[in-house]
This record gives sequence, structure tokens and C-alpha cells, in this order.
Amino acid sequence: MRYARHSRLASVHVASLRENAQVVLGYVLAEAPYAVPLERGMVESEHLLERHAVALGYDGVLLEKAHHPTAERIAHVTLALQQIALGASLGATVRETLTRTQPAVCSLLVHADGSFDRADDALGVAYTLNGRPYALTLPASDAANGALAEREALRVALLHARELTPEAVVVRSDHVFHVRRYAENLAHPERRKSPSLERLDALVQEWGTRVRFEYTSTAGTDAPHRLAVHARALRRLALALPLSRGQLSALKRVHYALRSSVPVEY
Repeated sequence: MRYARHSRLASVHVASLRENAQVVLGYVLAEAPYAVPLERGMVESEHLLERHAVALGYDGVLLEKAHHPTAERIAHVTLALQQIALGASLGATVRETLTRTQPAVCSLLVHADGSFDRADDALGVAYTLNGRPYALTLPASDAANGALAEREALRVALLHARELTPEAVVVRSDHVFHVRRYAENLAHPERRKSPSLERLDALVQEWGTRVRFEYTSTAGTDAPHRLAVHARALRRLALALPLSRGQLSALKRVHYALRSSVPVEY
């Protein structure tokens, strides 16, 4: 695409990853890494990059031809998160990228949160593992709500943590229902519950005493919540849908954090 002479353009490196029926577009936009799982009905990749750059205040993008390993890595990580969320087995390359991204440690601190809006047909789920951010979107049923988004964030975070084989995990959430359920051992098999809750119950039971749930204030989950909103914003950009004020704010805040040379809050 042609731009005016003095346009402010964001440099972008792209890496597309395909595995079976899944396609992920990884890219580094103005020094910040992103990945978007591609779906039917989404705009062409060039248009997505353009929309993303414009939403951040640029006039457009400057496509770089040089290979950028970060673009490829973020695509592999996002593909791994998708496969983890679906309960699929990870390929060797994807698993290796995932374990390289998150250093092996004896214990993990998890902060998790979700985001949902009736205007979308997707859940935003996000979490941090020892401060490192992860986020994705999952399909939302007609009965979806904010509690389901938070529950799925906890589930995917624990599935991801399982791949890293830590000895202990501490999960911090502002969702009192889930924290009390597992911290006070209130989950009873004979009580009727939703399939999503049954899946999470089974996963927590599998972890046993190696996992501990702790309540944190809403401020304590600001980062994963903003990351979850950001994941939904990226998907809406790819679907050529407008962003809400909150989504646009998350888009800019996360971009700043991703490209910062020093750690900042997401």
C-alpha cells in the first residue's frame, strides 16, 4: 500500500504458521510481538496489520522482508495455547517453544482472569505465569458469561502450568466463588454443576496438594484482565469490527508494555 511521503509507519515482521486446520499469524509490530489465530471471515493479513497500526496511532505499516525469530516464536506459543485449551497433544516443535519461553522453575505464581461481552462470540482468557503474560480467545456459547471466561482462564493456566512440571503452583484470583471452592475444598462430586466447572474440578483434583488458591483484590488481576480484553480486541480487528473504548485502551496499554525495555504493568 502507498502512503504519503511523511507518513508515520510502523515496521512489521510477519511469520505465518499452519498446523493441520489451524493457522496463526505471528508478527512484530513496532517492536512488539503479537499473534492472531486466523478464522473464516477475517480480513486479509495485510488489512489486519494496517488496522492494528492505525488503532495504535500510526498512519500504516512498513512490511519488512527480513526473518524475525520473535514473530515465529509468538506464533508457535499461540498455537500451543490453542492446542492446550482444546485438550490436544502438542507437537514436538510447539512444545519445545513453549518450554523455552517459560523458564523451568520449582514453583509458579499464576494470576488469571477472563473477559466477556455480549457483543462478541468469544471469551477472552488470560493469565501470567511468574509475571510472563499469555492470552487467547475461545469460542463462546449462547450461555457464556463473565464467570465462564474467568473459569476458562483458570483451566488453561493450569493446563499450561502442567506442561512445565513445577512442584507447586499458587493461583491468585479475584473470583471468590472459585477461590473458596478450591481453597476450602467445597467441590463435591454429587452436586449438580456445569460441564465447565466439572472440567476445572477434575483438573484441580489432578493437581492435588501441589496447587493452592488464594484470593486477591481486583487490582491484583488488572494485568490478566487487560490482556484478556486485548485478546478480544485483536480478534475484533481481524474481523473488521469496531473497538470499544476499553478495548482500544487495552490495545495501547499492552503495546506500550510489550515494547518497553523495562518491566511495566500490562
